[in-house]
Amino acid sequence: MEFVEFVEMDNIHPNKIVKREYQINIFNSVKDKNSLVVLPTGLGKTIIAIMLIAYKANYGKILFLAPTKPLCEQHYATIKKLTTLNGVFLVTGEKTKKKKRKEIYEMAKIIVATPQTIENDLDMIDFSKFSLAIFDEAHRAVGNYAYVSIARKCLEKGVQILGLTASPGSDYSRLKEVITNLGIENIEVRTEEDRDVKPYIPERKLRWKIIDMPKEIKAIAAKIDELIMDFLIELNKYFKISLSPRRVTKKMLIQLQERIQKRVASEGGSLYQAVSVVSALIKIYHLKEMLTSQGIEAAKNYIKKIEMDSSKAGKKIRQSIKYRFIRDEILRTTPFNPKLEFTKKYWQSILWQKKMQEQ
Repeated sequence: MEFVEFVEMDNIHPNKIVKREYQINIFNSVKDKNSLVVLPTGLGKTIIAIMLIAYKANYGKILFLAPTKPLCEQHYATIKKLTTLNGVFLVTGEKTKKKKRKEIYEMAKIIVATPQTIENDLDMIDFSKFSLAIFDEAHRAVGNYAYVSIARKCLEKGVQILGLTASPGSDYSRLKEVITNLGIENIEVRTEEDRDVKPYIPERKLRWKIIDMPKEIKAIAAKIDELIMDFLIELNKYFKISLSPRRVTKKMLIQLQERIQKRVASEGGSLYQAVSVVSALIKIYHLKEMLTSQGIEAAKNYIKKIEMDSSKAGKKIRQSIKYRFIRDEILRTTPFNPKLEFTKKYWQSILWQKKMQEQ
């Protein structure tokens, strides 16, 4: 029987966290510095955060931020399960009234919250009483996102920062902005190939299976390309860009959108129209992405968002006859995901073979 060693720390329940070398190494590196931890999904970024919470809890309050309510609920449950700490509160603007939130900020030891809630309450929080702030999905700390103003407050008051992300992105200027906004002075990166990680990765055998896209999806995708071309032609009134949907990527459009927005404040004029066209294109590209990568059900859900979109870009899309045709085709198509169907049949065959072997 294999011997299992557990993490032994003050404020952590015994026999709860299995000791992993890379998590211990990362914890020792980040425990006293503003740090960014880059770790693939499934390798336990939250466990590193829990160990740091246990370590810093004796020095002041702790703020744990995550961009969505479900993620906050998950982190809240993990802290309650793995630590012996009291005074843990989950705070969301929609469920907790302002007066109650103020009381929580004063008496809580650990606050788990969405950044939008904390940003709205910055004037009610005494950050000088905090020892640590954790920013989950830290790659979002750019532009006007709520993480930026919260991190600024933390840095002003000397609060230690831990950023967690699985996907820092490949855009150097964006990553540099994240590092600056969070005051990062130490970065820990691991992949499944690192020496201290490899022992914890189970051996996997991969076999690729190419699955054809259903002809109904292909037909709708072709119509979306036609719609994209219409908007690319319009965009060329303001910026010279390829008219081929295959050559223009969503990433290119997002970068163009950021460049235009920086110029809008000083130049204005036709740039406002350009921003609207680029925003519409990004939404259309996303619709195609949903359709071709996740299937008709995901596309239907995104169509509903476009139909409710009150922005100029949303209205611009809905005015197009081609969009209305695409919308109707998506809504009338019966949901079918060939990848899920293949996976279902594959596991049915595996279970049948296993059953036959046991007989």
